[in-house]
Amino acid sequence: MNKPSVTIIILSFLLSLPSGEMAGMISGESPLGFEPRQSNFQDYFKSFEYHGDVDGSVLLQSDVPPQFNGIATFFRRNFKYPEDAWKAERLRAITVDCVIRKDGTVTGIECPKIKHPALFNEVKRVVEKMRWVPATHGGEKVNVYKSFYVDLNPGTSGGSTVPYGLEKAEKQGRKSAASLKRCKGADEISSFDENVAALRKGAELFPEYAYISQPYVRLLSALGDKAGAVAMSDSCLRGYNKFRYVQGKPDVRPPHNDYSGRTEISLALMNLIQRKYLDGESENAFDDVCDLINRRVVDGDLYNQAVDYSVSIKKIERMERDLVMEYSNGVANIDRNTPLWEKVSREYSINELSYSLRYWAKRGQINNAQIEQLTALIDQEYDYMTKGKGVSNADKINLFGVRALAIWLQSGEEAMRSYISEIKGGEASNKLVKYLEKLEKRYDENKPLFIDREKVIESLACLMPPKGADDTAAKAFYDRRHAAEYVFPLRWLMK
Repeated sequence: MNKPSVTIIILSFLLSLPSGEMAGMISGESPLGFEPRQSNFQDYFKSFEYHGDVDGSVLLQSDVPPQFNGIATFFRRNFKYPEDAWKAERLRAITVDCVIRKDGTVTGIECPKIKHPALFNEVKRVVEKMRWVPATHGGEKVNVYKSFYVDLNPGTSGGSTVPYGLEKAEKQGRKSAASLKRCKGADEISSFDENVAALRKGAELFPEYAYISQPYVRLLSALGDKAGAVAMSDSCLRGYNKFRYVQGKPDVRPPHNDYSGRTEISLALMNLIQRKYLDGESENAFDDVCDLINRRVVDGDLYNQAVDYSVSIKKIERMERDLVMEYSNGVANIDRNTPLWEKVSREYSINELSYSLRYWAKRGQINNAQIEQLTALIDQEYDYMTKGKGVSNADKINLFGVRALAIWLQSGEEAMRSYISEIKGGEASNKLVKYLEKLEKRYDENKPLFIDREKVIESLACLMPPKGADDTAAKAFYDRRHAAEYVFPLRWLMK
């Protein structure tokens, strides 16, 4: 569907102004190069003298608008996104303003959102190739202003949307990642350098696509470029997380089919692993992993899905009625054991409750004392849930195993044992307790492989044994990785 033109909106606003004031605002200032043919606004609104290669006036409206069937298909076949422009702007959709001539050709092309000249030139090249069914007015063909919207994504490739013209780079990067993950060293496959180049290109173009960028991160570590691995890991995490959070919204995620809670945590965990391998500062990376795990334990948002804003908003409004109306009726002593709190905490996300406090207070529906009381309840509920209260879902249980690994990576076995003991000694569900007992048993069975923590970190940080590793060292490298995957839910996390 075409989006409404900003130009048309401005013109509608100008229609309400006095003629003198209006004329002063519009004379010679149009970003399209249009100027009014006459001072009377009604005539101005109908047509312009276009200072370009157009024969006659340009209408803003016509009896029959210009037609072009299959704009998306046309762009898919003709548009090639310039790589430098994609790296610089990453625009996935644009609006094209132009003039459709009487013969169906296009001129006067402008794209307000585009800043990179290479991208504008490519859009201009493609649009100028279009041949429209011209507009008609009073039964005659006319020149007419047109604004139309173009989505520059052709659909999905490998689970992610890839802009027109960059599909080949994404595909080659994905294939190279698969090939390099299977090889045991740089000398195992004759096309090693070609695969590295294709993977590098794919990762630089699509750092948010974990199936390409993460193998590249681990390859850089294996090749000895630890700093480069950390930089790419940071880039990947930043690129991915921008799809997840919406400031000021009650935990409502924008519709984005590529999102996966597990992938988000795996990227944060890999960032921690790379920073530990670099021997750099890792405290912030560790905190990020733990924070993400806590959020997903509380809200269970671990899967690929697009969220419908309207459904989420209705859910928030229903929650507001459930709680706020009770406060309005004088029930001010809600605690963890009241039916009302049990209902609300069971049906709604703790994050939704927390974000809604500011909203309720702004509307004057609850006072400061009630805010303080409800905030304390929310914080308490959040704390209990992150310590395993009522957790029986297998995916949420696995998150406790991921956190145990993060703690082990950051601080070692003693800290991990302390964490597990704390969870087992609290309100954790029986299923979670049994899971953690099994994790400890598996750890004990493989303990000799975990003695050298730095070597385990190396096996997780690197895609293959580092350069120069002999057969014995390579075997030990993979034994440590397999032990980590056996004890901790790494394979589940990377799915």
